[in-house]
Amino acid sequence: MDFYIDNNRRSGATFNSKAYFVGTIFGSANFDRAIFNDDAYFWEAIFCGDVSFKNVQFNSDIEFGWTRFENKASFYGTLFKKPAYFENSSINNLNLDRTDYSRIYLRWDSVGNLFFDEGAYLALIKNYNNLGWYGDANRCYYDYRNAVSRNWQAPSSGFAARLSSLLDRLIDFWEWILYGYGVRPVSYTHLRAHETPEHLVCRLLLEKKKILKKPLNY
Repeated sequence: MDFYIDNNRRSGATFNSKAYFVGTIFGSANFDRAIFNDDAYFWEAIFCGDVSFKNVQFNSDIEFGWTRFENKASFYGTLFKKPAYFENSSINNLNLDRTDYSRIYLRWDSVGNLFFDEGAYLALIKNYNNLGWYGDANRCYYDYRNAVSRNWQAPSSGFAARLSSLLDRLIDFWEWILYGYGVRPVSYTHLRAHETPEHLVCRLLLEKKKILKKPLNY
């Protein structure tokens, strides 16, 4: 049976046995610096307000399947020692800055907005590639490049960030000229296991250069 908890504060708590929050409806919730030494279950929970899991340690299995995060959900500095499952969940505003995980099962379309942090975006793209979710990796990379562009336009951005974004835009332009890309980046099905997105662009540009150098046979 579902039950409602408002202004739940479990910051600094230690859970040494299994933690069950299945079907719980939270107002706002604060689990900062909590330690879960056993399995934790948040299946079908609903977080109506902001929820914070900052610097939390999940030392065992963690299940957020079918969970709804209707406002901000922060996992800043959170440690997931085992794969984290967010299957069929929805998160309106997500913060994965400095989050440490090996696998996170969270579809990109389930995230309304990811707090801008380059490390968080790149780690998530790598995670999707490791899972074989190349479509998610592709869409995440596309949104990452848009986020970089928006950040480049922000007044607080430094010169180095602006220069980096300008180079990214030039690469995007040449990709469009050479390969006919529209608004979406190259599919990650072309991405080799050891490559970063930057390596991929360089490799494709070199391959295109070789093609252009070949003599035309009429």
